[in-house]
Amino acid sequence: MARLTAEFTIPLPSPLLTSFAEVRRYDAEIDGFDVSVCLLPTDDGRWKLAGQSTWIHEANFLKIAVSHEDRLDPPEVAADPTGMQDWTPQSDFLEERKPGYQKAALIAVNRLIRFYKYRLRNPSLRELSLRTDGFEDPAWTDGAGRPLQGIRCMGVIDGAKPSQLDRLGARELTPQEEPDLEEALKGDLTVEIHEELLSDAQAAIIEGNFRRAVLEMAVACEVAIKRAYFGQSTAATAAYEYLEDKGGIRITPIELISGAAHRAFGEGFEDVSPGDYKHIDFLFRCRNKVAHRADPVYRDDKNVLHQVDGEEILHWWASVDRLLTWLKRR
Repeated sequence: MARLTAEFTIPLPSPLLTSFAEVRRYDAEIDGFDVSVCLLPTDDGRWKLAGQSTWIHEANFLKIAVSHEDRLDPPEVAADPTGMQDWTPQSDFLEERKPGYQKAALIAVNRLIRFYKYRLRNPSLRELSLRTDGFEDPAWTDGAGRPLQGIRCMGVIDGAKPSQLDRLGARELTPQEEPDLEEALKGDLTVEIHEELLSDAQAAIIEGNFRRAVLEMAVACEVAIKRAYFGQSTAATAAYEYLEDKGGIRITPIELISGAAHRAFGEGFEDVSPGDYKHIDFLFRCRNKVAHRADPVYRDDKNVLHQVDGEEILHWWASVDRLLTWLKRR
């Protein structure tokens, strides 16, 4: 029996935020492999938010170590008659086993990314594939830590703008979240549809694509609002969906968080947060303009036409977040 370890250094599509300056390690068992995940903070990637004393660090790379007990020992590297070392038998041995190690590493990386993307709201993250740099050529060691065969490649990535992260709800990993991260590495994280849409909207805001951001935020709101009312599979839900499909009933999301909410919950969102309610109203007005004219504009209550800018859409983002918090309490 031989314990083999494949170590992958993976460049990330966007930095992960962490409160730790040092390397942190998180362990999980995945498909029979022992997997450890390390965040690698950069020395120069740190900053502070206004009014805070603690540093936020950026990790641009992950180091994934995948270990497994093999029933065979790897072939020794022998020298040919000229004295040259022949790595071919050992290389073939490791290549034959590499897919299992790659799969476990990929699962761990994507579980971590999903935790950061949907729980800590770090933007511009996407799940990776085995085509990502770093998965193809791990560094191999045996149970004693002796190197076997393999080299590492490291890529360079561009990160999101730190100035927007706080207002978009992005959070760094802190000691309080570490237990949740460890649990997320052990199984697939459940993500609601509106969370996926909001993550896409967040990335669109950072890219300056306000048209797409408006659409994604509005659809996320509509999905969350209707789920608050019709999430359970009931006869009333089925009847509503039938009438809606037939065009026999038309209730806007704004009506559902105002008049209908008074009847169903005893309060409307405009009672709790009138400023945020008006932002949501403007968001849906803008959504309609984007859908019909492909232009992120809207008219206010005085019929004045507004072009959405970066500052306004950040206000809308905060209002959407507060609406979702309110809906969770229903």
